[in-house]
Amino acid sequence: MLHRGIQKSYIKRGENLSSPRGRIDINLRGYFFDMNAFFETLIGRLLQNFSEGYSVKDQYSLHDMFIYTSRFNPYNRKSPTPRPDFALMKEGRVVKVLDAKCRDLWERSLPAKMLYQLAIYAVSGIGDKTATIVYPTLSDIPTTAHMPLYFIGRIINLINVKING
Repeated sequence: MLHRGIQKSYIKRGENLSSPRGRIDINLRGYFFDMNAFFETLIGRLLQNFSEGYSVKDQYSLHDMFIYTSRFNPYNRKSPTPRPDFALMKEGRVVKVLDAKCRDLWERSLPAKMLYQLAIYAVSGIGDKTATIVYPTLSDIPTTAHMPLYFIGRIINLINVKING
């Protein structure tokens, strides 16, 4: 692993790739990027470099949001622990939770799975009663979107990072 999110991979001569039209032989050498991990790393660096007075914790665990009832956990499964990509901290306390997604949410809709993930972060009670998703866009005109969860007074923010100059 060269860096989190950047992995050097090779397809050796003689290996086959599948395509919809059948098997093809191809010789490739190069770098393949996990753009989600790469974007998350980029946003983490930006937060660390430009959040003066704050610290940034990666993969912050929201412990005890979900806890199995001992009598009703016959397989003794571990309770799930949601993990936002970042927690912005001030004096040891979380002030905001953020998640980075490498999907242009200005051009493409917010998938239900991402919305539910953000809703869990917003209702966690951690930070400022909001959950924020940071995403890249090529658009020159995007603005921040706010999506209130009216029944509980929490807010989901969609914040874009312009990447076209």
